[in-house]
Amino acid sequence: MNRQGGNNPYTNRKRIEYENSTYYQITKAPYFKVFDSRGTRGEYLAFLKLKPFEEIGAKLLFNLYIPKGNGQTTEIDILMICAKGIFVVESKNYIGWIFGDDKQHQWCQVLRAKGRKSRKEFFYNPVMQNRSHIKHLKSIVGYSVPLRSVIVFSDKCSFKKMDISSDDVWVVKTHGLFSAVDKIYSSTSENILTDEQITELYCKLYPYTQTDDTLKLQHISNIKNLLDK
Repeated sequence: MNRQGGNNPYTNRKRIEYENSTYYQITKAPYFKVFDSRGTRGEYLAFLKLKPFEEIGAKLLFNLYIPKGNGQTTEIDILMICAKGIFVVESKNYIGWIFGDDKQHQWCQVLRAKGRKSRKEFFYNPVMQNRSHIKHLKSIVGYSVPLRSVIVFSDKCSFKKMDISSDDVWVVKTHGLFSAVDKIYSSTSENILTDEQITELYCKLYPYTQTDDTLKLQHISNIKNLLDK
């Protein structure tokens, strides 16, 4: 593929559309990084599903490095601030079979390859991970704003065994993200935040998206150290 797009009208149109998006304006991630990075691609696909909410006043933020109070940070993939509160979205753009229980510390990803033995990869329970995000986010936004936890997986994975008993978290695939959020949004009869409060929260949280590379590298190092223990 021509990484510069060349004179391909379709590629150029999609790149212009991307560079006009809220996702690019905040992350500044180059257009082709969407194709090269699984994590970035997953976030962008989730953003596209949430984009319609911008038309009714919602504001979106990405990759927020929230302080934990111990000199470390926790990274929130996507925040949607809207009239019904704040949606905290954890993006897991994983493939393969996914096994998960909201009470287990680790979930399992099974990768199958034709003619080869399946491989298991374990990862930290994203429900617990997002619960931690919400805990530290509350110290910034306060305790009166409802914070809703949503975990979104790739459409290319299969939920083989998914047991979610918590009634305050939603685990969906990308194609179901809009309908899940819309259902939660519609079921909340009264607006909780005014347009002014949405803007105020956005302005308060935006600086946490503009983190320098030193802090990002330290965040990654802290995660590696935790996993190695």
